[in-house]
Order: sequence, then structure tokens, then C-alpha cells
Amino acid sequence: MVAWSEIHAEQIEDQTFEFFFLRFLQGAFIRYGLATGECPSHMTSPYVVSYSIWLMMKSTNSDAHLLEKSMRFINRIVTDPKPGELPHQVIPVVAQADKPLLLRILKYLWASPTTAVAFPIVFANAMRGGETLVWHGVIEIQGPVVRSLLSRREFQAAALTLGHVILCADDDARNRFRAHELVHVQQTERWGPLFLPLYLGLTVLTWRRTGHGYWFHPWEIEARKKSGI
Repeated sequence: MVAWSEIHAEQIEDQTFEFFFLRFLQGAFIRYGLATGECPSHMTSPYVVSYSIWLMMKSTNSDAHLLEKSMRFINRIVTDPKPGELPHQVIPVVAQADKPLLLRILKYLWASPTTAVAFPIVFANAMRGGETLVWHGVIEIQGPVVRSLLSRREFQAAALTLGHVILCADDDARNRFRAHELVHVQQTERWGPLFLPLYLGLTVLTWRRTGHGYWFHPWEIEARKKSGI
């Protein structure tokens, strides 16, 4: 990888063209990975991503500190095209290669209102040095902001799913509860913008009936049954 500090202005013949071209490539690579669950290594070249971000930041005349912060952010984005062994029943529709591409795109769109709730958390966590993983069609994040959020009394969780974004307290939680959280991704693909209000409504009903809003929640029971966790 060529570090941002090693790229000099004299190496750039046409900054405007290269800036827009590389930004287009970067966006295309991310969209491809999210739609298919696959990101060939040449499509996630740190050089391509870093170079495009460097050009973007240079074009806005930002200071070196902001540039370095942006580089740390983009270099924390990791893409793993091989999800390992997981039960087929927990794989989200967006990551099932045998499903029509249009269906997978529609699933992203249908779940997007719920996914959008997580975007401020994704951004804030990245700016605080957190990690972002694009994995099997789903974004997984962990870091100080996520740990702080999940440790709050309202949550007290090791992991939490919002649409196609999974928040993990740490690596152990990510590896241990990934299959369980992927079932919640499936549920979001099924219910779309209704997921959050329905989940909260079922939590209240379950709590009133059993005295425990989480353990006997029907969607949590489904997640445990499918994932074994």
C-alpha cells in the first residue's frame, strides 16, 4: 500500500478527473460488496481507497490532522469475502448468491429505514477510532462509541442489530453472536420499516405476559432456535 504521505501533487496529472473516477470506483466496490456479499481483493485495494480519500481531502484544502483522521477511518474498513461456516438458515437474503439481484437490492431498500437509524452510530464510532467490517452483505462495527451505547442500562447487550448494521461490543461478541444477529437481519429484511416498532411492541407485550421482555420475545426465540445461540 502507498501511504497518503507518500503521494505527492506532482504525481497527479488531472486531479479532478482522477478524484471523481476513483470516488466512483470506491462507491461501486462498496455497493457491489453489499449487494453480493463478495468483494474480490482487487476491488478493495487500500491504495485505491486511500488515494481517492486523499484526493477528496486535498480538494477541500483540509489540514493534515483531518486528513490523517480520514485515512485512519478508511483504512479500518475491512472486507472479508469468506464468512466461514455458518448455518444456511441464518444467512440474510442479500448475501444469498442464488437469489435474484433485484430481490437482494429490494431487501436493502425495504430495510433501509431501519438501517439508516444506525448510520450516525457508524459515523461517530469510526471517527472515534472504531472498526467497520463489511461482511457477507452486512456492516459490522465495534469500538468505543458502540461499547458505550451497548453498556447503557437500556440495552446491556453484547451485540445489537439495526437493519443491515450489527453493533458489536468487541471481537468476542462479534464472533460469538454473529449467527444470532444475522437472524435479526433476516427479520428486518422481512418486516422492513416496521421492524423497530413491532420489536418494541412485542417487547412490551412479552414483558406484560411473562415479566421478561427479552428472553421470551418471539423474535429472540426464533434467533436462538436458528442460530443455536
